[in-house]
Amino acid sequence: MENNLPKITVVTVVLNLIANNRIDMFRKCVQSIKEQTYSNIEHLVIDGASTDGTVDILRDMNLHFLSEKDAGIYDAMNKGTLRATGKYIIFMNSDDYFTSPRSIEHVIHVFQKTNADAVYGQSIIIDDSKKTKKHKKYQVETFYYHMPICHQSFIYTVSSLKEIGLLDKTYKIAADYNSVYKLILSGKLIVPVHHVISNFTLGGISTTNQQKSKEESIRVIFENLSHLREDIDMKKARQIAESHFLPFSLYWQIRTCIHAQLRKSFDYIYFKSFFHILRRYLFIFHFKKNKRYIRFLGITIYNRK
Repeated sequence: MENNLPKITVVTVVLNLIANNRIDMFRKCVQSIKEQTYSNIEHLVIDGASTDGTVDILRDMNLHFLSEKDAGIYDAMNKGTLRATGKYIIFMNSDDYFTSPRSIEHVIHVFQKTNADAVYGQSIIIDDSKKTKKHKKYQVETFYYHMPICHQSFIYTVSSLKEIGLLDKTYKIAADYNSVYKLILSGKLIVPVHHVISNFTLGGISTTNQQKSKEESIRVIFENLSHLREDIDMKKARQIAESHFLPFSLYWQIRTCIHAQLRKSFDYIYFKSFFHILRRYLFIFHFKKNKRYIRFLGITIYNRK
C-alpha cells in the first residue's frame, strides 16, 4: 500500500559545511527528514563541489548526493529539481528543518484533498543572534507586493515548477519569490496547510543583505507585471512594493489571471489596502512630543510644533 503513496523529493543545497560551521545544523535537518511519518520521501543533497571534507561526511551519512560546481544556489536547486523523481518537491536549506515528524504528512494530505499545484504552511523563524523564535503565518495573496511565504514551507508539484521554467538563475536572492509570482499569474492553485511546516534560521544572504533582497524583490514585481502592462517600470514597481497598493485597472488584470479560488482573498487584501490608504489621506493624526498635527481631507485643522 505504501508504494502507492505519491513521492515527495526534499532538496538540500550545501557548500563547505565544515568551513561554514553548519555540520550540526545539517545533521538536524537530515534527522528531521528521516523522522517524518510519511514514508515515500526522496532526499537529494546537491553539493557545490565542497573542498573542506563535506563530501566525505555526505558519503559517511549514506546520503544520495551530487557534488559538482554550480552557478549559485538557484542553479543547484534546479539541478535537484531535474533529478527529482517525486511528484512534489520542497527545498530545505542545510540549517533549516521540519518542525514536526508529521509535516510532510500534513502537506500531502492537502495536495490530495485539493489537487493543488503548490501548498504552503507556517514557519518558525529562528534568530540565533537574538535567541528568539517567532511563529510566522503567511497569506499567498499578498504576493503582488512582497515575498508571501517562507520557501522552506512551500511545496511545489515538480510539473508546475518545470512549467514556469524552473528558478531564474539571474537572481541571487529572489528567484523563489519570482517563481511564486509566476505560478500565481499563470493561474496555478496554491493553497495553505494550517500547520507549522518548518523552522527557518535567519542568517542567509536574504537577511544579511536586505538592501539587495529589496531591490531584487522590486525587480520581480517589475518583470512580472510588465508582461501585463507596458507602462509598468521600476519606479512603479517600487511604489507597489512600498505602498502595498495597485492601480485598480492593474488589480483587475491580475485578478483575471489568478486561480478562481484565490480571488476572494485577493479582493479582501486589495480593498483593505485601498481603504487604509484612503483613511490616511482623509484623516491623519500625529501626536508626538515635538510635532503634533491633525489633518482632515488634506486640510490641517490643528498644528502645534
